[in-house]
Amino acid sequence: MSDSQADKTDLLYRLIREWENETIEFKSTNPGRHDISEYVSALANEAFLNNKQYGWYIMGVDNKSHEIVGTQFKNRPGQISDALTDIQTKTGSLSDVRIDEITIYDKRVLIFRIAAARPGCPIYSLGHAY
Repeated sequence: MSDSQADKTDLLYRLIREWENETIEFKSTNPGRHDISEYVSALANEAFLNNKQYGWYIMGVDNKSHEIVGTQFKNRPGQISDALTDIQTKTGSLSDVRIDEITIYDKRVLIFRIAAARPGCPIYSLGHAY
């Protein structure tokens, strides 16, 4: 994935057009009662099962209307890195997650790119494969 803001914006709009499915999850803010690592597990495993290279967890987009609403989740310096460390701790060394932050119409959106699980190696969150 390219690092340009335009490419990230294009990616976001492409994912919004695809709508939510087994490999794309939208949240307007934080994951609520679920830990993000559970979504990482589920999306990595579903990406593998659906022959996709990645699963996507998008924070800052309403999951029903797909309106860009923005998020304040982990918006202080260093907190994104802390979130990645927490995900890695809970999902193990086999998970591969990247978080890109973009701003559209003054609204912050986080795009979690989650690599598909490898054959025979499901991704677990705290010992459970979602």
